[in-house]
Amino acid sequence: TTLVPPDITSPAAVTNLTLVGKSSSSAKLAWSAPGDDGNQGTAASYDIRYATSGITAANWDQAIQAVGEPAPLPAGSSQSYNLTNLRRRTTYYTAIKTIDEAGNVSVLSNVVTFRTK
Repeated sequence: TTLVPPDITSPAAVTNLTLVGKSSSSAKLAWSAPGDDGNQGTAASYDIRYATSGITAANWDQAIQAVGEPAPLPAGSSQSYNLTNLRRRTTYYTAIKTIDEAGNVSVLSNVVTFRTK
């Protein structure tokens, strides 16, 4: 038998998270899928979070975790997600991390700021 080294390569970070639409209670986000190992392959899951104050790596755990995130597509594919149940006329900050099948987590994506209608 051949020993396979453990997967210690994290997925690449999402770098182009953008707001593509919003209403009084939702926001549509879009981005390009990173890979499993850097920018190669397909990751296992996304962790999208939002808050009413800035999101950083230091306060990531305090941000609200979204539900129903899409499954990652192969690296480079376009992805989107509708963030729902938001309060009207409220400023939100949102960001995403990518996780691979070995539990490696990407660094924080760019943070998108928007105000609901």
